Amino acid sequence: MQGRISPMLAPHRLHMSIRIKLLLAFLTQILLLGCVGVIISLQLSSAQNRVDEIKHNAIPSLSQLNDLSVNISRYRILQAMHMASTNEDTMVDVEKEMQQTEKKISAMLATYTSFIVGEVEQKDLNQIQRRWPLLVTQTQRSFLPYSRTYQYERALSAYRESQPNYDIIQNSISKLIAEKKVQGQASADQAQSATKVALSSLLLVLALGFITSIGVGLIITRLITNNLHRVMKAAAAVEQGDLDQHVPVQGKDEIGQLARSFNAMLNGLQQAQQERLTYQATLEQRVVERTRDLENTMGELKASLDARNELAATVRALSTPIIPVRRDALVMPLVGLLDTERSEMLITTLLNTVEQQHARAVIIDVTGVPLIDTATAQSLLQATAMLRLLGAQTVLVGLRPELAQTIVSLGVDLSSLHVQADLEAGINSLSTLLRRDRGSRAVKLSDTIPV
Repeated sequence: MQGRISPMLAPHRLHMSIRIKLLLAFLTQILLLGCVGVIISLQLSSAQNRVDEIKHNAIPSLSQLNDLSVNISRYRILQAMHMASTNEDTMVDVEKEMQQTEKKISAMLATYTSFIVGEVEQKDLNQIQRRWPLLVTQTQRSFLPYSRTYQYERALSAYRESQPNYDIIQNSISKLIAEKKVQGQASADQAQSATKVALSSLLLVLALGFITSIGVGLIITRLITNNLHRVMKAAAAVEQGDLDQHVPVQGKDEIGQLARSFNAMLNGLQQAQQERLTYQATLEQRVVERTRDLENTMGELKASLDARNELAATVRALSTPIIPVRRDALVMPLVGLLDTERSEMLITTLLNTVEQQHARAVIIDVTGVPLIDTATAQSLLQATAMLRLLGAQTVLVGLRPELAQTIVSLGVDLSSLHVQADLEAGINSLSTLLRRDRGSRAVKLSDTIPV
């Protein structure tokens, strides 16, 4: 039986994930903190009760006893002031103040009953309550009548006769003050003791909680890291190139799932390695076949490129046709957009044709041009200037209204060109243009011959 795991406990341990283990550790910490909180709350509640006792009993009672002693002393001082008064108005004021003090003292004695704790305090309070009326009676019946009639000796005698009652009252008050101080000190000691107990309990429980936390943490860490070390050991062996590894799967937690995934990865690597070895065995034959296919493809691409170049040359030639309309005049119809490359090809072809055929006039038909921008206009102006250097005149035909608007809005100056509405008008204007050009040349020639 020893060394076996209970059938009921084993599945629970195997199915326990890392999250559940950490959650159990967290709940253990919460439970410990709750125990600490309960213990500290009880101790602090006891200390608070003692503090409340001091606040609601000892301190108010001491304050009231002090006020009572002060008022009784003041009452005796008022008696002396009455006896020392020299006029009736002053005596009346003193007597009013004595009556107010009597009421105040009587009210204090009545309310102090709620602060009495124990028979000793009750005995002292009874002593004050018996002696105070006697003191008041002696004052009203003996002292005040003699003092009002300025019988100072009898008034002083009555004052001295009431002195024992005054001393007994003050003595009883002193005893009550001493007893309340003892009670307050006892409550303060108890509160301090409860606080010390709370602090001691806190330190003890924190120490136990710390030790328990370390123990639980070590147990959970051991449960987590044992399987993880196996996976790391196998991973280190795989890193060195040893794929003949297998991690034993223990448990169904995240580490167990990692071990299964690692084993599956190893199986995939072993299969990939086997496929790589097989592929390397047939690689030379594959290279020869691929080289042959590549040579065939390169030949086809070369033939296709040659055909494409021939087609491009044909298209370029067709895109800039030059048609002779007279022995000394050519027509070049333009179709489509003129980009930079096409413009350069157009100018080159046109200049070569003019030179070969000795043309003196060129009609450029832009009817098929959808758009003339600044670059297109500049190309036409450049072609006109070059043709003029070769002795040929240029006539521009086929400008539509929208093209004319575009040229004007762009600010392009085409005044150096001879512009006609259409191709027919341009052909008809050739004779006049060439005749004018011959006359202009003749005039220039005669100007250069010396007379």
